[in-house]
Amino acid sequence: MKYFSRIGAVAALISWASVAQAEPKWGFMGLGAGGCPDYAVNFEIPTNSKENLLGFFSWAQGYMSGLNNFLTPKRQLNGISEKAQKTELYKYCVAHPEKTFSASVKNLYDNLPELNP
Repeated sequence: MKYFSRIGAVAALISWASVAQAEPKWGFMGLGAGGCPDYAVNFEIPTNSKENLLGFFSWAQGYMSGLNNFLTPKRQLNGISEKAQKTELYKYCVAHPEKTFSASVKNLYDNLPELNP
């Protein structure tokens, strides 16, 4: 009986290791790794997905804040209203359904006004 338990444990470890190695490597995690259509659907039906839309926008704000820490010129993250930012993200996603949500956020970031010290 011990023999079969060990075989089962080894088989489980081998299976887990092969699955872990098969996963693609990600440069983004969270909502930013999702496709543009995921955001567009939530934008179009905000009454059904208010929390989802908030999650997407919160991710976007965090990502842009991180970019501002490392890139120059820095951008004025409140250079346009939140509503306008959400709309710009939506427009980009509709025009580029093959892109990730993070690509739409980077596009928005690049088009915000520069932050003057």
